[in-house]
Amino acid sequence: MFASALLMAACAAQNQPVSAPTSTSLTIAPPTATIAHTPTLPEPTPLAPELAQKTVAVDELKGLKISVAYPWVNEAGASFEALVEEFNRTNEPGIVVVTRRLPGYSVMSEALLDGEITEDLAIARGFDLAGIDDGQRWVNLADAPLIEGMSVLPEACSTCADYLDLDHQQRYVTLLYQPALLVYNQSWAKELGFDNPPKTFVDLQEQMEAAAAKLLEDNDYDNNGAGGLWLSLSPQSALAWYCAFGGELAGGDQPLQFNRETLEKAFVYLRTLRGEAGSWRAQNPTAYQYFVNRTAITYEGGLEDILLQKAVGEVAGFNDQWVTIPYPTEDGMGSISLETIGISIGSIKESSQAASAYFVRWLINEARLEKLSEATGLWPAGGNPRQIAQEYAEKHPEWISALNPTVRISVAPEANNWGISRLILQDAALRVYSLDKEFFPAILNTLEATLKEAWSAQ
Repeated sequence: MFASALLMAACAAQNQPVSAPTSTSLTIAPPTATIAHTPTLPEPTPLAPELAQKTVAVDELKGLKISVAYPWVNEAGASFEALVEEFNRTNEPGIVVVTRRLPGYSVMSEALLDGEITEDLAIARGFDLAGIDDGQRWVNLADAPLIEGMSVLPEACSTCADYLDLDHQQRYVTLLYQPALLVYNQSWAKELGFDNPPKTFVDLQEQMEAAAAKLLEDNDYDNNGAGGLWLSLSPQSALAWYCAFGGELAGGDQPLQFNRETLEKAFVYLRTLRGEAGSWRAQNPTAYQYFVNRTAITYEGGLEDILLQKAVGEVAGFNDQWVTIPYPTEDGMGSISLETIGISIGSIKESSQAASAYFVRWLINEARLEKLSEATGLWPAGGNPRQIAQEYAEKHPEWISALNPTVRISVAPEANNWGISRLILQDAALRVYSLDKEFFPAILNTLEATLKEAWSAQ
């Protein structure tokens, strides 16, 4: 319904006068969750052990079974299950964790919304966990009972510290970060005369248009218009471009708010890039083959694409050198926006809560976070991925190449309105490719109104 509202309003705008942008149409958001000029990912707030009021005797946990639902399949799922087996063999209280595998984040999201997740623990995208929090089903780790006579954090993570939440409101703990990145062909770029990846918006447009122009020189008319940036048109992409232009977000107990002027600048740039053949999109939902065939010199992707891109390249005999890079910025520092993967405790009985909290604390250890990163391909929460997953970073340099010392890191405000708000933002971004920029103020007006409508309807 919300996406339809955006579409209808954008189309109607073509027959109506368009007013100039005003500074009052959208509230300018205060800075939030932004880390400037650092290669280290954000660290969650430490937990003071004395906040926990209740305790459970260790004898109550011997042989106690708790369950966890998680969204990873294939090797990732097998690796997580191996971690659980390790916990079952070695944990001091004698807790037994059983697993339930769901096929992907989207399926997990639907199951959470439908109330089908009855396990003691759930692993999902942070905004999915925030979106279904009713204040009763899920328990903040800071409020879970401790185990008498045992350390607060089993095998405490030196890099992560006691990385839990202090305010007793956020009902999930971040395990992994899911960034939006650009996958970039260094070899082809050098052949086109570019020795370095694009750092600014001007750089990106120049390189993308050069790749598009190169394809016009061959006898394959089907690839005309391609060559430059392959667009994913995803919610992550829309957020990434907004953050790349310096945008900040405010959510929480209010409709999600954007800086209108910044978002319009991002929209104008995207429309210009598309109009000059610097970006494109085809019917195939993935860019792997286009990248291998040199039909796209760069594409919008993420860490999950790295191993798949390597696999497609190996089959095709692809020998080009490629890396991941941050989104460009005006100052050339680079920008990476993050969403999270977290874990929630949903136990009702105090003994199950204590056992679940113990498992979560066991999981947020450097050694386990490293295994989770290797299993999922995502960055670990609470520290520098180069340090936590050193061997994986060395084996897959593309996994870490975007995280340079100057890049600006932004984390989505994954409150209970982000799950729908990100889709509304995505829909607004999609409209810019079919409309001229004089209609963008109408898109932004409708974006603001739709965000408020979504907030009121939740």
